Amino acid sequence: MPNHNPLPEIRGEVIKKTRESKGISIHEISKDLCFSVKQIEQIESGERSHFYSLAIKV
Repeated sequence: MPNHNPLPEIRGEVIKKTRESKGISIHEISKDLCFSVKQIEQIESGERSHFYSLAIKV
């Protein structure tokens, strides 16, 4: 039986504060990471606390 480790939780507020302290806009980071602005907003707001969790389940 495979050993399933829980996915790491992402602390969106930490990501947002770090991004802002570096002077990086949400549009810049979304382009660099190949994520939509909406996805970045969801991660930073805590709506998506587990990175890629849905993709891994599929």
